[in-house]
Amino acid sequence: MGNIAKTGLSSKALFGALGFLLSACISFSPLAAQEKQAAPDILQQKGLPPVIGKSEPRSMPVKGEDGLYHHSWFKDSFLDLREDIAEAKAEGKQVVLFVEMNGCPSCKKLQQDVMSSFYIKNYVQKNFHAIQLNIHGDRSATDLDGKEMTESQLLRRWGVRVTPTMIFLPETAPDNTKKTGRQLAVIPPMLPASLTAEALYDLFVWVRHKGYLGKTDFRAFYTERQALRSGME
Repeated sequence: MGNIAKTGLSSKALFGALGFLLSACISFSPLAAQEKQAAPDILQQKGLPPVIGKSEPRSMPVKGEDGLYHHSWFKDSFLDLREDIAEAKAEGKQVVLFVEMNGCPSCKKLQQDVMSSFYIKNYVQKNFHAIQLNIHGDRSATDLDGKEMTESQLLRRWGVRVTPTMIFLPETAPDNTKKTGRQLAVIPPMLPASLTAEALYDLFVWVRHKGYLGKTDFRAFYTERQALRSGME
């Protein structure tokens, strides 16, 4: 996968990746179709976090026996996604899944170079339950429709074939739903290696503040915040 370092992706390639993501974000979620008109414009919301922060001191991940790079603040999970969503909601948070693989260089880079950054780590830890899934893993997992399988079977069911992939689950798991976690995700599964660290940070902010329900798509949101960052240089 591509480079997620700040200088690793041209602006043209970045906006191409963002455009692909944004074209599906609003129409993908049934929730978005129902609530979009009621959502405030994210650019008008108060309480958005600063556009940039300190990278140091970093919180470095440790390589586990499964070959993945784990952060101590990531959520330990039995992979019953309904329970994970309920636990996150009880703490005022949302679930984000990181799908990774042993030997994946972009997975390692994502965790070592981006998620270790002080301000990104603090924001994600405060607002999300981050859970790692191994694309070849054999742990038991339960989808949102109640079906049990291994985590690798779950990811094949969702059509996830590339690592790293990120999936933002809904804030509430519907009762007795027949839909899968992929079908209920607030935006389509996306490839973080296609984004810079700053764009990935903005994506966390955009999702947490329900930008996918409002009038401002992510590309516009990122462009606005990037302009603010440029003005600080």
